Amino acid sequence: MPKLDVEALWEIERALSEPAFRGVPLGSALAGVLGLEVFSEGDWSLRAEVRNRAAFFYHRLFPLHGPKTDLDFCRGRILVTWLGPAERLRALVFPVVEHLGHDRSVLLCRLPDMLGSLPPGVRGASANQALFYDVRQWRHDYREVWQGLRPRLRGLVRQFHFPAGVYHRLAMAIVVVTQWIAGFQEFLRRASPAAILTEHDRNAAWASLILTAKTLAIPTYTLVHGTLGEKCRNFYPLLADKVFCWGQFDRDKFVAAGLDPSRAVIGGCPRLTRALPLSPQEARRRLGFAPERPLVMLGTALYRHFRLQLAETFCRAVRDQDKFSALVRLHPSETLDTYTGLIARYPGVRFTSSQDYPLDEVLAAADVVVVHSSGLGSDALVKRRLAVVLDAIDVPLSHGQDLVDAAGCPKAGSAGELADVLARLLFDEQERAKCRQAAEQFVGTFCAAFGEDAAERIARHLLDDIAQ
Repeated sequence: MPKLDVEALWEIERALSEPAFRGVPLGSALAGVLGLEVFSEGDWSLRAEVRNRAAFFYHRLFPLHGPKTDLDFCRGRILVTWLGPAERLRALVFPVVEHLGHDRSVLLCRLPDMLGSLPPGVRGASANQALFYDVRQWRHDYREVWQGLRPRLRGLVRQFHFPAGVYHRLAMAIVVVTQWIAGFQEFLRRASPAAILTEHDRNAAWASLILTAKTLAIPTYTLVHGTLGEKCRNFYPLLADKVFCWGQFDRDKFVAAGLDPSRAVIGGCPRLTRALPLSPQEARRRLGFAPERPLVMLGTALYRHFRLQLAETFCRAVRDQDKFSALVRLHPSETLDTYTGLIARYPGVRFTSSQDYPLDEVLAAADVVVVHSSGLGSDALVKRRLAVVLDAIDVPLSHGQDLVDAAGCPKAGSAGELADVLARLLFDEQERAKCRQAAEQFVGTFCAAFGEDAAERIARHLLDDIAQ
């Protein structure tokens, strides 16, 4: 698979946006697939190609569809999306809903079983309720747009020397996304919300919702669910009308990428706070580590082809010593089975899944957090922990480069370099003080408000906008 730069990704998105489907540019509706799969981590094996070809024909024959439901309770309220039950998403979305008010908001849940987890007094709807639409009309409109898109898609595969699997993945995604657009169009007409707030407008689940809402002149807003990388990849071009940035640091990035400054509002981050629930000793004891011994943690990331290499580099750096404890915390999408070989080879390093302990407890226990480009690095700085960037895999550093350039975090390119950096950060008080000072200056521009303060600021701006 050839490597793309951000401009090539934008070019592909633009090329697939004409012809539009019912006024919605499909290239932008496919932003999640393009950014996460075509740009970096797609599965282009023969098995995946066969699976996508089969799904293409299946969804054409049997479109996604659901029953008509009563949506009157949504009328005039702000529709707030909730992508999944992970604590990071709950902590991002739920505080804003509370400040908007239960009588002014409705949660749109990605999956039906999430409705049972709503806060008391909050009304909710499931995305499946948006799948009532005229299938016959969808078939007609899909055939027309596919006739124009198919040669464009084939041309892009040739132009960028993509494997055949890219064509079949995008062809299948186009079928499904046009069904969601048809459903969201009918859903929004019947629900008639006052506005829509999503945790990520370019996510595969919500891009179609935001773009469809814009064709109906419904105001749209997006939170920032994570850290921005090079040229705001995966966050720009902005699909919603406005974005609530965490701080001036991200706002400057959006504007530099080309966003009209009036569309970037500094709101802070509702899920982030500066407090920790436990002292380092209490947290280490709870996690099963020696309370008085420093703890170094690696946070893994979604790098299917490089994650084992990154983790092994960390393990080699921290093995055969008894001065500090070592922990590898997996990304929420990963399981321990992937790391079985490393766990056996490095018994002195503890591996845990993200479900084993709350993130705040793990950060309370850690003295130093090691990342490649994960937002866990800036989370650590917010919690007054030190961070190191491990540049040991063939993947752009993205947010990791921000940590180096703007936050003064040390960078290591090998196991040996990492071992040296950790020794300085753990046992050289002058080095620790220097890194703490640089980190605090960064946090001041990185996030302007935290927790409830951020949620209140975002809700107030949104309600004021609607009132006008």
